[in-house]
Amino acid sequence: MRLILLILIPVCLFSQPVSAQENGWIFLKDKNLNDIPVLSPHALSNRMNQGIAPDFYDLPVNKVYVQTLKNSGISILATSRWLNAVFATMTPDQWIWAQKQAFVQSVRPGSTLHTYVSDLSPVFPPQSNRYAPQLQMLGLEQMHGNGFTGQGVIIAVFDNGFANVDSLEGFAHIFRENRLLATRDFVDGDVDVFEPCSQCRHGTQVLSVLAANMPGQLIGAAPDASYILIRTENSYEETKAEEALFITAAEWADSLGAQIFNLSYGYRYFDPGEGDYLLGDLDGNTSLITRAADIAASRGILVVTSAGNYGKDGIQAPADGDSVLAIGGVDENRNLYASSSRGPTADGRIKPDLTAMGEGVRTLIYSGELRNSNGTSFASPLVAGLAATIIQAQPQTNWTQRRDALLKSADRYAAPDNNFGYGIPFGPEALRQLGFTKTKSVPFAEDPFGQNDFFVFPNPSNHSFTLIQNPENIGFEAVIRVTDISGRVVFRDEWTFGNMHLQYNLTLESGPGIYYILILEKENNTRKFAGKLVFLPD
Repeated sequence: MRLILLILIPVCLFSQPVSAQENGWIFLKDKNLNDIPVLSPHALSNRMNQGIAPDFYDLPVNKVYVQTLKNSGISILATSRWLNAVFATMTPDQWIWAQKQAFVQSVRPGSTLHTYVSDLSPVFPPQSNRYAPQLQMLGLEQMHGNGFTGQGVIIAVFDNGFANVDSLEGFAHIFRENRLLATRDFVDGDVDVFEPCSQCRHGTQVLSVLAANMPGQLIGAAPDASYILIRTENSYEETKAEEALFITAAEWADSLGAQIFNLSYGYRYFDPGEGDYLLGDLDGNTSLITRAADIAASRGILVVTSAGNYGKDGIQAPADGDSVLAIGGVDENRNLYASSSRGPTADGRIKPDLTAMGEGVRTLIYSGELRNSNGTSFASPLVAGLAATIIQAQPQTNWTQRRDALLKSADRYAAPDNNFGYGIPFGPEALRQLGFTKTKSVPFAEDPFGQNDFFVFPNPSNHSFTLIQNPENIGFEAVIRVTDISGRVVFRDEWTFGNMHLQYNLTLESGPGIYYILILEKENNTRKFAGKLVFLPD
């Protein structure tokens, strides 16, 4: 594959007129535990379905610390609640000052990065079979035939822009059905990600692999999913700031309830003289984008990324993350795509994790033409789309179960290697691994609290329930009481709810049946929640 090195131009949103200034990260020591977690009802619903309670990562960066840094003259470019850090521009004196502050853990200078884009082959003529080999290989024709097209699943797509997506007929169904949930351009600082610039087109192709609907010509892997489109890549000037932009954007997408991230890009080489990401750095812990991607996975998000197009030279960040699904490429005949990055990671883990078509992938480009495209950039959204169909079919599963099912469904699961990983996943087999039964899928946009202060899940259950308090109404000492249908108290406890204690795990030992739960504020005996618990037999 021909690698195109993007030319660096000294014009950037984050560039500074004073050469002595430098971009970098300031890591902070702690947070204000009285702040409110930054999560929408969608995000809370996604977490609760997987049994993940809000925690330290969900609290915002301490506003007092940020303001103190600003007051010193430091220019704050981005903040990260996951890393508990700010990305900033500073002079040498300001660097020294920041390191001496009691609330600062450490500082880490930034660097410039190169990004590579994939190449295109000639125009691809329309075919009568709308299910291209790229979908058939993953069993997506069967998944779609059974009604699993990603409906109700939220996918966040991170890229360099989505030129003309708002005007191409192949994407019209997303707008018509109100399934474009949000857009944001973190490079330019606005919401227009559809600008038809010459370096804003890669995301259009990536999105087409996921979402296009052109009967008889091209169907995406998850055409009925809901989408968040995010620009974090600036193809005119690639700098370390883009890593910060991704982290900020990822936290935003998480707060909106994204269930899958697709990143069809990654980082490996820096500008001359600044130091590259060496193979030894690809250990799952060194690069900040990898650390952020792993944190996203801990939020219950399936993070899918391209392994890279470096062949035997190895993978890129964040593909080295131990909780990230790194996707390599094959051709239509299941042979390894020559440029597909190969593992292992620096600490010896197998990478890529999975493979999908990365050579000759049918895509829709910004002009409305169909083309064959090459690169692991297009293998990644195929697997992300497959994951969406699995979540739709089995919404009660959690992140670990979904990831494991994809791995176990792959054709090389019994003998993985660092060329193909565990191989090519197959949707119907992944469902079998999950013990699939034909259950009704659930919509994504449900507020789990409604008008209540609490949400109980799972309910019914076989004796263990979890209570989550709405983070908008937190902070009181509670009495939790459960009675049976005769009014006899079978359980009583006291619990102090707070920002870091939103979750309470309740186990009933009194036997199957219907019970009633009451939560009172201990100080004044005010009722805060009343509901029914259904205790199922084993």
